[in-house]
Amino acid sequence: VFVVNDIRVTGGYYRYYPLDYKYKYLEIVKDQIDYQAKKNKKDLDDEIFNFKNSGQFLRSFYKKGDEFKINLNKLKEMNISYIVSKYELKSKSLKKICEKCEEINDINLYYIK
Repeated sequence: VFVVNDIRVTGGYYRYYPLDYKYKYLEIVKDQIDYQAKKNKKDLDDEIFNFKNSGQFLRSFYKKGDEFKINLNKLKEMNISYIVSKYELKSKSLKKICEKCEEINDINLYYIK
């Protein structure tokens, strides 16, 4: 929906993107992947393998109730100012703009401070 409305996004489902972009994105989510691997490594192995070795789906690896480990500094380096999430995120570096935006239960908007 965002891309169709000419809103630039960093993650999501893409048919084509440069390989170097995948590696930049991996830097953003690496700490979240490491956090998940420590919690429940077995379930995550296939997801990480698919992310690194194939796939058009760039995801955060954040799961409801987890600690938020996304590298916000890397996002800011890419001129990213906002995060849209279906989950409530808790970080001192995020400012909640809208919870359940437009009364849609799984859309929350955050500004990266």
